[in-house]
Amino acid sequence: MSAAVDKHMDQLEILSTTFVVPTLIVLLAGADIPKEFDLFGIHLKTDDAYGMVVAIFDALLLSSSTTCWKVGDFLKLCQHSDTNHGLSAILTHKWLLNPFSYSGDGILSAVNCAFGSALLTLSWWLGLAALNCSLG
Repeated sequence: MSAAVDKHMDQLEILSTTFVVPTLIVLLAGADIPKEFDLFGIHLKTDDAYGMVVAIFDALLLSSSTTCWKVGDFLKLCQHSDTNHGLSAILTHKWLLNPFSYSGDGILSAVNCAFGSALLTLSWWLGLAALNCSLG
């Protein structure tokens, strides 16, 4: 079960990275740039894209929530001997935005661990700003 926990933490990493792409598209659309442009070889039109972006944000949020629930469920299903491996998979995962990271006692470790939570909050705030930007 600890392997399943680690795989789902990988999935959370992918989902949070995927969230950045539509956020950047909407922020670029709200900026003073042409309403049609190419990004990574994809031709994008920003006119009337609000509904599609909201659907993408909602899908990513629901997928992230579901994956977090699955991580918790798999952690509960771990045998007593495997629980430490599951917890260490969560606490030491390489995901930069990991809100559960732990690297030890001390002030510097606490600051280092808070970095992921702060960046995750910032990314969701940027998503909200992007949605507000596309409205106005």
